[in-house]
Amino acid sequence: MPILASLALAAFFVHSTLTPTAADVSDAAVLNVCIGPGGVMRALAPSELCPRNHVRVRVPIGNPPAVTYYTVQRPTELVGPGTISAVTVSCEDDDKVVGGGYAHTTDQPDVQVSASAPDGDGAWAVRVQNFSSTLSLQLDLYARCARLTP
Repeated sequence: MPILASLALAAFFVHSTLTPTAADVSDAAVLNVCIGPGGVMRALAPSELCPRNHVRVRVPIGNPPAVTYYTVQRPTELVGPGTISAVTVSCEDDDKVVGGGYAHTTDQPDVQVSASAPDGDGAWAVRVQNFSSTLSLQLDLYARCARLTP
C-alpha cells in the first residue's frame, strides 16, 4: 500500500476511535507514526522513538484552529509642533498583531516617521517627529490583529 494511503488510513482509524482526554490535549491533535521498510506503520506514544531505518511522521488529526482577523484603530493622536511621539495601538488580550500602519490627516511636509513596526506580539507602534514650529499633526494608527479560535 502506498505510504500516503497508509497514512490516510491510519489517521482515519485513530481519528474515529480515539477520544482525547484533558491531560493529553496538546498531543491529541497529532498522531505519531513510525514507517518502516516496505511501508509498514506503527503508531507511537509521543515520547517513543522509531527503530533504526524507520521514519517518524507526525500526522495532524482534527480541524486546525480558525483564525479571525480584525482591525483596531486608535483615536486620533495630536503630535504637537516640534515634538517626537511614540504611539501604540494594541490588539485584544491574547491576540497577535499581524500588521499595522498609520495615516496623518494633515498635509504637512515637516513630518518624519522613523518607525512603524510591531511592538511585541500584540501591538503596533509608530514613532513620528513633527518638525513644524506652528502646526500640530493628526496621526491615526491601525493594528491588524489575529484571533485563534480553537
